[in-house]
Amino acid sequence: MKKLIFISCSLVISAIQLFPQEKTSDHLDAYGWYYAGLYRETITALKKIESDKKTIDPGDRLILGISEFKTGNLSDAAKDLQISEENGIADASLWIARINACNKNSKDAMLYIERYLKTSISPDIEQVKKDSLFKYLQSTKEWFDIMQKDWNSENQKIINEANFYVGKNEFERAHKLIESKITGAVSDAELFSYNSSIYNKESNPRLALNEIDQALKLDPVNAGFQKMKADFLRQLSENAQVVIELSKILDKNPADFEARFARAKAAMAAGKNDVAREDIDICLKYFNTNDALFLAGEIYYASEKYFDALKFFNRLMKDSKPDPRYFKARGMTYYQSATYQLASYDLSMSLDLVPGDAETNLYMGLAEYYKGDNNLACYYWKRARDYGELKAVEYIQKYCKGQ
Repeated sequence: MKKLIFISCSLVISAIQLFPQEKTSDHLDAYGWYYAGLYRETITALKKIESDKKTIDPGDRLILGISEFKTGNLSDAAKDLQISEENGIADASLWIARINACNKNSKDAMLYIERYLKTSISPDIEQVKKDSLFKYLQSTKEWFDIMQKDWNSENQKIINEANFYVGKNEFERAHKLIESKITGAVSDAELFSYNSSIYNKESNPRLALNEIDQALKLDPVNAGFQKMKADFLRQLSENAQVVIELSKILDKNPADFEARFARAKAAMAAGKNDVAREDIDICLKYFNTNDALFLAGEIYYASEKYFDALKFFNRLMKDSKPDPRYFKARGMTYYQSATYQLASYDLSMSLDLVPGDAETNLYMGLAEYYKGDNNLACYYWKRARDYGELKAVEYIQKYCKGQ
């Protein structure tokens, strides 16, 4: 199944965090098309912003340069990425290195790789090593010399050591190592964040939340930390608070589609269906993935807009492989629309795949009851009861006496 992935790499995240200027609705198109992989449309949208504002910020300039690179316009890409780099975006150096690699300009490619590694706060060394564009450079002495150096920050060295213990499930040793290195400096935010991720691996979102709160005290506008906090709150079923946390991100950057999609889910769970519908409608303009269509159907179902929900479920199931969740969701929507024959069909298809789903058995019984088959209705209600659905008991007592 296709996944809804909005942020393709850390480059975009770092650009936004380095330049946390307020984004306007004009950025929705630019970033929506970018995350959807529609780079020509991204260029058009960013050029419009540049024309209207007479400039764009360095983070937007990075995205423009990447999009030009992706469409093969290396000359314009080099110009825009150079401007972005000169304004403090370290990741632009890596893209300039890629342009030089494409042009077989080995000397400048190595120069900009080294510049990226020197200037990036957290250089992704593995990404550089795995990049196919740099493969032909890996046999050179210059490459060997650069890769012999330790480019990791002190925090990253600590995290790498802790990660060794995490890989062996020695969580307590990892925690002790991280905590022993915390000094009260602003840079400790990264260590608190990693410590929270360890607690999350241990399925302890409450302690993970405590640690990420410490990280946010030191770096309160870090969108990555805010998303982690929102995820821990979600695990604790504090969905109204999740909406508040994600709204902080979206107030500053409406084009953060990862946060918007997450807020749509949380808003639905918190009963804020107007917010959920607005968010998913914006996402659907750019992303017609299975995840997006399914969530849209769920949100419109929760809003009691059943005919709209059916449109999304029908689109989802047109080309998708059989999935019990899809059959169940559409079957329940057909039931709410009083289309009992179709409800029965979809719910039975779901039960063929997952026979022990209590709620599906309950609604299958309801569909059969309204179709006029009381015996079959009672059969499914009893199954629902046996699988733990307490609502079925009421129907059994009322309609299944003597059976």
